[in-house]
Amino acid sequence: LVRARLLASEAKRRIRRERLERIAVIGKSEAGKLNLADRVTAKALLAMLYWAEGAKGEKAGPVKFANTDPALALLFISLLRTTYPLDEKKFRIRLHLHYYHAHKTTIDFWSKLLHVPKSQFGKIYVKKRSRRKRFRKNFSGICFVIYHDTNVRDEIMVIARTIGSRASMLSSSS
Repeated sequence: LVRARLLASEAKRRIRRERLERIAVIGKSEAGKLNLADRVTAKALLAMLYWAEGAKGEKAGPVKFANTDPALALLFISLLRTTYPLDEKKFRIRLHLHYYHAHKTTIDFWSKLLHVPKSQFGKIYVKKRSRRKRFRKNFSGICFVIYHDTNVRDEIMVIARTIGSRASMLSSSS
């Protein structure tokens, strides 16, 4: 019985691995069709990403994007830089960290990744967490990418909502 369970477990892992490999081929093929050099396509991706993870209040404010995933933060700031003429001095980075994060190391990591000087990092907010409670640790904390330009933010949100409205109409027209 133990041997049968081990064989079944291995078979399930193999089937899952093969399924994920097939999906990866399809996904990479589909993503490869996108012309990321096209500014309109890049702005659409930026707008969707911001609509999902950015600050969206009706009140005018800066572009503010927050995430724990370094790849997503890098994608966001890269799309922002390639789609808008920006003043790099208007960038600010805010970090929310836990007690276990090494502040200097974390700032160094985000500064190097996002190509934003450490002088443009704000005060670190240390999240209050119990040292006894178990929770998922993340190496890099929560990174807020802030760009101080309400016009850019408003344009991004108009693009996002327009794409959302148009896409929502697709299912009703079929």
